Amino acid sequence: MELYKKIKEFTEIYPIPINIGTYLKDASKVCNIYHEMLGLDGIDNLEKAKTKEEELDKKMDEILKKWVKE
Repeated sequence: MELYKKIKEFTEIYPIPINIGTYLKDASKVCNIYHEMLGLDGIDNLEKAKTKEEELDKKMDEILKKWVKE
């Protein structure tokens, strides 16, 4: 699952001390995304689950965008 890979990528980030507060806020958001991702299995409507997964994927992209070194 692509979303899981993005969450794992976030956990491999090593923030510098100046950015630790921002990193912790984003880590909290990632935890929420992870818990919502786990709840996708309980959704009976496949279309609704797919829509929710895409929404979570976009949230992860926004978070990772801040931390990706270019």
